[in-house]
Amino acid sequence: MTVPSTLTASARSGDSVFAGVDVCREAGLTLPEGVRRPLFEDDLWDLAEVVGLPVQLALQHRRFHFTHIGDPRWRLVAKELVMALLAPQHEAWPHSRGPTGPRTM
Repeated sequence: MTVPSTLTASARSGDSVFAGVDVCREAGLTLPEGVRRPLFEDDLWDLAEVVGLPVQLALQHRRFHFTHIGDPRWRLVAKELVMALLAPQHEAWPHSRGPTGPRTM
């Protein structure tokens, strides 16, 4: 039997288990005082100022631009995937391994 889909045309970050989450705090990444902290709802996660990242890690690997994903449903999926990789210890995910840094994505 086929069940109709309940997906709507748009997805909101509030629909996620990560809604309202401070990306760096949840991932255990340290930022200097005064630097803007990326939130899950932001479409640009700038991790360029994260303390302890290798200097050879290029800027394009320190920034996640979700604005390039046109469909808001897929944008939400991409954010959740990146968040799950950065913070696998989050209560929404099985505890299978430690955090993954921006360099490994």
